[in-house]
Amino acid sequence: MLSISSESKRQVQDVDNGSSLSHIPSAQSDRALAIIDSRVDNLEVLLSGIQPGTETLVLHPNLDGISQISAALSAHNNISSLHLIAHGSSGSLTLGNSKLSLETLPKYRSELRAWATVLQQKDVLIYGCEVAQGQSGNLFLQQLHRLTAANLAASVSKVGFTAGRMNWDLNTHI
Repeated sequence: MLSISSESKRQVQDVDNGSSLSHIPSAQSDRALAIIDSRVDNLEVLLSGIQPGTETLVLHPNLDGISQISAALSAHNNISSLHLIAHGSSGSLTLGNSKLSLETLPKYRSELRAWATVLQQKDVLIYGCEVAQGQSGNLFLQQLHRLTAANLAASVSKVGFTAGRMNWDLNTHI
């Protein structure tokens, strides 16, 4: 099992009581790419909280999100971490007009394998509610890890603004 870098663990373990994503790094030596699905709640607040210098892409809602991410990774091939912010459920993430899940991994297999050229042993932090929850969530993350060779972090619970507080805790690491 691979581990998440100490810098990303620090970012993941910070629970922000404000409304920003200030834990996403922006230093040139630690270049992050934040990809946000346009359908997430409070998109403008999230965008305003990303630190200057962090590359950011908002996915078009009517286009395949996996293809959009593939294009972004081709253009930003020297990143140290990828932050995916989207709606999720156990073993599933909604990206643009597509769903990345156990059922759709075979469809996207070649694209996800191509991601490994950029993401191998890099941190991919998945901010989607309950993506890591249950057997489906664990199996999804295991298979995604095999395809991308990335260090993955996701949550078994809700992330973002929930229960009156901000929660960015990603408690499952693969």
